[in-house]
Amino acid sequence: MPPRWSAALRRATGASLGVARSRTAVQPFPSQRRAISILPWRRNRTPVQPLPVYFASPKTSRPVNWKGPLGRLVFAILAYWVCWEVFSAVVLDPLLDWGEDEWDNLSEKEKEEWGEMADEDGKPYWFLPIPFTTTAVSGPPYKPSDPEWATFVALNKDPKLQREIKETLADIIGRSLQREPSFIRLSGGNQVKLRKLWLDILYPSRPPPKHFIAGIAVLDEGIFLAAKQVDTLSARRLDSALSPTAVALTAWTFVSMLYKQAAVDMMKAVGLGPAAASEQGGPPNAPAPRPKMTTRGIVERVTGASAPDAPADGQVRLDPRVEAASVAAAHTFAKNWRPPKQPPNRGCVRVDGILEYQGKTAILCFYVFAWYDPKLKHFMGIELKLKHISSYGGGRKIGGGGGGRGGGGPW
Repeated sequence: MPPRWSAALRRATGASLGVARSRTAVQPFPSQRRAISILPWRRNRTPVQPLPVYFASPKTSRPVNWKGPLGRLVFAILAYWVCWEVFSAVVLDPLLDWGEDEWDNLSEKEKEEWGEMADEDGKPYWFLPIPFTTTAVSGPPYKPSDPEWATFVALNKDPKLQREIKETLADIIGRSLQREPSFIRLSGGNQVKLRKLWLDILYPSRPPPKHFIAGIAVLDEGIFLAAKQVDTLSARRLDSALSPTAVALTAWTFVSMLYKQAAVDMMKAVGLGPAAASEQGGPPNAPAPRPKMTTRGIVERVTGASAPDAPADGQVRLDPRVEAASVAAAHTFAKNWRPPKQPPNRGCVRVDGILEYQGKTAILCFYVFAWYDPKLKHFMGIELKLKHISSYGGGRKIGGGGGGRGGGGPW
């Protein structure tokens, strides 16, 4: 049978028997012929892959919407106008009316004085200070031609006057101690006498700094931003009012004390307190733990908090937690509060050192800082800081290096 007929017979037999044969895609082998040839009809051309073509979407022009920006602009103008009207009605108009009334109430002589003051160059009619703009400006050092320098030289050459200044300061402090109840109790009476004296007189190289505050000045030419000199004591009072460090620390102590007391009470309520821990574990012969001394316990014993709901004097008592927090806050305030002190005058000398006073039962030693004005012949800004207290019984020392009033820089 010829091969062609046999192949046709096999195809017909397979179709009749229903034999399913899988079809496999055969990848053509790459041609091994060269891509470059001298003859043009024998060159193999590399098929070029089709490249995607992108068409930009047309932009539709939309009309500009001016309603949004225009509405915001109109609203801003109306808001500014309303604020200005309110400010004028509440602040400016009453201020101008008050100024007119005060001017009408002035006499002719006072009006003339105000007119003369207005004629002075550079002096503003009205000055509005700006908070938090106070600055201290140090002056130039003393010169040999200054009168303060001559006073310093004369005082340095007079040992008798120096001894008199030191003894006067010691006498002032001794009389103050005799009137102080706390020192009377520590020394055993109000009879104290000077035991030792170590004082030095120091001459500052420059005058005290001057304080200036920035503000808005109203002049004939217009309104300007200027700086004006203020009193040093007023500047210190203003700084203490704007930066209340002592008040902030006091409030923080009060709140933190209440939080700690609440945390302790919550731990006791859930059985995690010191008492519950001692009951749960530990050897039977172990000594009982010492109770932790807290401010709350002290207040409870002192105020008799065993029956807080029934006070003996009939007065309403605070909760022990609040009272303990109040005591801690008061202690913090007393520790950090420093009232503004009178600054020294120009030409003052500094007197500092150690003074030791003897009482009936103890010896009190202090650090002393003071300013002395040679022109006015009086002391100012006297400060004390307790160094130590030595009792007569066994040479025991109490305190030392802390507490007391005073401290701070040279000014």
